[in-house]
Amino acid sequence: MQTNIFDLKVEDDPDEISLLKFKGLDHYLKPTNIPENKKAFSIGFVDTETTSLDTDECEIIEFAMIVVKVNAQGDIYHVSDKICQQEQPSAPLDPVIKRKTGLTDEALKGKKINWEEINSIAQDCHIFSAFNAQFDRPICERYSDVFKSKPWACALKDIEWDELYNTVGKLEWLLMKTKMLYFKAHTALADTEALVHLVNQKDPVHSINLIKHLMNRASTSDTLIRSVGAPFEIKDDLKKIGYRWDDGSNGKRKAWFKAVKPENLDEEIAIIKGMGCPDPTTEQLSPIQRYSK
Repeated sequence: MQTNIFDLKVEDDPDEISLLKFKGLDHYLKPTNIPENKKAFSIGFVDTETTSLDTDECEIIEFAMIVVKVNAQGDIYHVSDKICQQEQPSAPLDPVIKRKTGLTDEALKGKKINWEEINSIAQDCHIFSAFNAQFDRPICERYSDVFKSKPWACALKDIEWDELYNTVGKLEWLLMKTKMLYFKAHTALADTEALVHLVNQKDPVHSINLIKHLMNRASTSDTLIRSVGAPFEIKDDLKKIGYRWDDGSNGKRKAWFKAVKPENLDEEIAIIKGMGCPDPTTEQLSPIQRYSK
């Protein structure tokens, strides 16, 4: 029988660290009233569980969204909406998906996500965020246009975890590293609650709420680099540094592409020219376009 490290008792030993179980967002987040004459911003935190990792073809089997009201500094006043719904897929679940999510064909039988209800809540959000927006946004856009019309921020990519905490990793690891909490991942609502709790803290370098980092990124543009003319033999090297393939179905020339912050543009151009890309092109990528298909 495999032992779960979280089931082990930790004795009073200065060389050991004790982790606590995440008890859900309501346990930690106490609602407060929005002060008069203060503007409140609505942020919709989103997570999806899907039938596969193919953002073009997968089906959503579980969708969760938590909407929080924050001030200009990113401090949360209260949770205004919390929703989690499931849907039966068109084919039996892959065993890997069953294992990771704990969902079964029997549990999903007859379930249907109410997108009208979700749209009515989501339309009032100023921005959306997900831990991995590059995965969740393209999927959500296939189900609802409301997710196409607002800026998105990504907790994984838009917070400088390495700079602030000297670590990077998945949601579970970052919650353990920064909050000393563990939880069972890969259920949509649990992941979303853990994400909100993760980003609702002051960073140790600038003493700015991590939600403010997301708000800042959702209001600034990036530059999209297209490695036009890159030789075929460097494709694997481009993939290793974060480039993705555009097959030209959008009317543009086929090319590997990557979005970078404006301050990193010159360095990135120099890197891919040094790899053998003779004529990279650039264009502005607005916050509304970021992470979209």
